[in-house]
Amino acid sequence: MEWYFYLIFFLFNMIIGAGLFYSIIIFLFHPYKEKKIFGHKIPLTPGLIYSQKIRIAKYISKLFAQYFQHAKNEGTESKITELENKIYKDILKKLKEKNFLKLLPKSISNSIYRFIADIGHYFVKELTRNFIPELLNRYEIERMIIEFIESKDISIVEMKVKKYATLPLIGLGAGIGLIFSIFDTILLLIIL
Repeated sequence: MEWYFYLIFFLFNMIIGAGLFYSIIIFLFHPYKEKKIFGHKIPLTPGLIYSQKIRIAKYISKLFAQYFQHAKNEGTESKITELENKIYKDILKKLKEKNFLKLLPKSISNSIYRFIADIGHYFVKELTRNFIPELLNRYEIERMIIEFIESKDISIVEMKVKKYATLPLIGLGAGIGLIFSIFDTILLLIIL
């Protein structure tokens, strides 16, 4: 088989992969309205984002409620408490690995390391339990996000997705197509 057939094969698979991922983006946002043929609704219309707006808004509202619940709960089962403890342990571990207080006795250096880790723990605790909830409440971020999602106009979201996610997704699709074409070529060479 000629070499250019392999090149065409690679390009064909890459184009199929890129087209598939681009069609996923189109599928999320288009069509804007429900379509009907002979009075019967066409499945998956309107686009997935438009048809699931209310569900997405409820999910985001649930996430905010969970965050506020975890921020108020200082028990050990709270996700924020787990995060604070993990950060404390990570800071302590990194400081002990660096061991920048080699000249001091071990007990003094360990006390200093624990003090620094306590400061980091306190900072994270204040940030996650006081500052972020206060910021969310003051600017009513949850209400703004839910109103934005529930509004009829999601074209801004579509524009941002197309601007920032289209090229990476097309590249990913082309890469997957390239991998499939390499496997197909290897199988073709084994068969021939």
